[in-house]
Amino acid sequence: MKKNILITFAFLLFGASLFASQTQTSAMQLSLGSSPAKISPPPISLPIASGPIQDQTILRSNQLMLATMEKIKSGNLVEARKLVMEMIKDKDKYPDTPTEVFRAFASNIEKKFFELELKKEGNKAKVNWLKEPIADGFYLLAILDFQENHIKEALENIQFAISWNPDRSAFHSERGYIILNQGNSELAMGLSSYLRALETAYTTEDFATAMRGVGFVLVERGDLEGAMAAYQVAKKFDPQNPVAEQEIRFILEKMPTLKEKINLSSAYGLLKNRGIPTGISKLFVPIILEISDELVGFAKKSELAALLKIAYQIDPENAEIKKRLTFLDGVK
Repeated sequence: MKKNILITFAFLLFGASLFASQTQTSAMQLSLGSSPAKISPPPISLPIASGPIQDQTILRSNQLMLATMEKIKSGNLVEARKLVMEMIKDKDKYPDTPTEVFRAFASNIEKKFFELELKKEGNKAKVNWLKEPIADGFYLLAILDFQENHIKEALENIQFAISWNPDRSAFHSERGYIILNQGNSELAMGLSSYLRALETAYTTEDFATAMRGVGFVLVERGDLEGAMAAYQVAKKFDPQNPVAEQEIRFILEKMPTLKEKINLSSAYGLLKNRGIPTGISKLFVPIILEISDELVGFAKKSELAALLKIAYQIDPENAEIKKRLTFLDGVK
């Protein structure tokens, strides 16, 4: 039984980061098309789990998600909605109780982070990790609603997605984007979503996405110094994404003096003064090290290395991470 559990951890662990590396276009971008840099949506992708072909639950989840994305891209929203309803059809089968809760995480890192948050709250409920694509189904349903200009329903469904996977950073960033499309009266709520996305991000791509959202809110508030700082940090975390540089150019057109005034070093201080996190939470490091311990003997060397590299990006000075990566480099 233990071996089967650990194998499940192995093939679900890397879903979000592996799929994100293949595409930098969000489902919302696919449905909306390109936008001016200043209002461009965050580049978010769905997690795609990988694993043994005989695991029919995982296989079917992947097929449904990919098929739905294709329907959205082609503009066939009616068929896309049918597929999404298939993804969430079991949503009422798993009611929470005082002693156990059910969530549809995209990775084991998210599961353990959620357990840590419950523990801090004094909640001792058992956390059950479902393989069902319920969270991603609600996410896609929110995108379909947004495409059809049903903003209220889009917000409701992105919130359902968050309730099924509370620690998926991408969901919080997408919620922020939907909120901000209601107008400037919702800036505070939008910022709150992006701050939560920063708290729950454990990859550099997700952290940068959330930071670009923060930058957008600060631009709309007229805080160009803070926005410039946010985009500088976003660029540091995700240098391959062009959006931050586009936003920086937009800001400098409005206030050219910021070019000499704000660099990456000063950007960190400006954000800290505004109560905005400037790096991925180091709470993820012991979680990742714990998972790597659980996977020894079951995961491939490349999978363990990929996991530890996530930890290294969070805390490059951590001696334990360095030691483990060095050991793996010596393993044939």
